[in-house]
Amino acid sequence: MQPSTRLGMAYMLRKELTKAQALMRQQDDWCHNAQHGRVDTVFPHDIDLESLVALLRGEVLLNIHCYETYDIEALIRHSLEFNFTISAFHHALDAYRIPDILRRAKNNITIATFADNWGYTKETYQSIPEAPKILYEAGIPLALKSDHPVLNSQRLMFEAAKTTHYGLPPQEAFRAVTSAPAHAMGLGHRIGSLRVGYDADIVIWDREPLDLAAVPLQVLVDGVPL
Repeated sequence: MQPSTRLGMAYMLRKELTKAQALMRQQDDWCHNAQHGRVDTVFPHDIDLESLVALLRGEVLLNIHCYETYDIEALIRHSLEFNFTISAFHHALDAYRIPDILRRAKNNITIATFADNWGYTKETYQSIPEAPKILYEAGIPLALKSDHPVLNSQRLMFEAAKTTHYGLPPQEAFRAVTSAPAHAMGLGHRIGSLRVGYDADIVIWDREPLDLAAVPLQVLVDGVPL
């Protein structure tokens, strides 16, 4: 049975993370004993905790769908208690209000949010179109995202263009749909930038991509024109 309150959700998260923490220690002990030839049991494993153990070991990147200030703060508190890293908060329309809380995390968490989408549920009423600019000025990594089909993923460049109207520098708006999300996904070494050795995924535009009515002329994936 899933909890129906934030207190219940915190309890459930801490309970499962505590179990994963205990399993991770059992695995570490098993590996230590194996190195010294003292193993007479099978490797400790629980498929229900596999992802959480991987999170605690830093082997997966955690992306969390989370809107409001107290939910963001609670998850950062859990990350500090159990020593795991949050790669990005998604939607996170309240994040612009709490840069100091975001800085409590041991890493610089990316905020993957919208340009000006708001008001469709209770938790979205406090969003403002200046939020990307405020996050940028606070030194918080910013990625702009779709919510397909609510926000068509084909129109991300238009979303980036809108943020420049509300004060985000154009280069930062462009970065928010290229290199910033690539880094948040752990793929910044392969995609998101035009560099030697990176995947040759390229879009050629008929003008500055952030200009109104800009149109792609050519798309290449792995260097192959499509």
